[in-house]
Amino acid sequence: MRSRKWKELICLSVLLLLAMTPVASRADVLWTAYNDCHTDILGGTDAYVTCYTLYNGWGGPNSGFLKDIVTGSEAGMPTVTFSSVGTVGTSSGDTAGGAPVSGTDAYNYFSNSPTDPIVDFDADLMNVQGSVTQTITFTGLNPAYSYKFIGTAIRDDTHTPARITLVTISGHDSATENSSSSITTPTLATALLPAGGNHINGYVVGWTDIASGSDGSFAITSEVAPGDATQAYSVGGFMLEATGALGNQPPNVNAGVDQQITLPI
Repeated sequence: MRSRKWKELICLSVLLLLAMTPVASRADVLWTAYNDCHTDILGGTDAYVTCYTLYNGWGGPNSGFLKDIVTGSEAGMPTVTFSSVGTVGTSSGDTAGGAPVSGTDAYNYFSNSPTDPIVDFDADLMNVQGSVTQTITFTGLNPAYSYKFIGTAIRDDTHTPARITLVTISGHDSATENSSSSITTPTLATALLPAGGNHINGYVVGWTDIASGSDGSFAITSEVAPGDATQAYSVGGFMLEATGALGNQPPNVNAGVDQQITLPI
């Protein structure tokens, strides 16, 4: 006599079937786009990275289509628009920023290699002081799809207070907070980003599984974190990614508890 576990037999059969059947996963990336939010003196950002922004002295566009980082195409891509309450300034010195250290979250999201950034964070930063806020609004999103947003700001020296930015997502139906594990997240819709010394830490703030709702839009706002004096930095570069159809999850196979049967010899 010999024994077999039902669970093992059933799971093997299911896995073989799945291997032969094309299954769309929510993790499937439809496109990825990047934007450099401080661009007046930069030269290292990738060719297909857009440069929309808004701050004191900026004369370029504050709104336009994002580009697919692979093809450079704007076809079917959403629009990004920068706005502010009050005047967004710039930090002192043209080299206040810094490249993230290899292996950090910011490096992994925004660099191809140590010498080839996707978004160049080496130059200046944008100040949000006092009650100033800067908002990045995405429109023209497909309500049937989910999205991923990752952003950061990098100052290459430390400060006391730490110049912590409160970053908030709004205007969406739902989202999953996905910031660096080492930073504080007060709520599911907010995250605290310490920009000072962030070239070493490489912290990012972000959300996945973002459902834009029927209006196809959501927004990201940067402002000074409560209790952190009067100065912080708005998001200096971001990634937006379309990550597949809402509710289209990979299959979860469960054949129940282990069981044994006796088969004829």
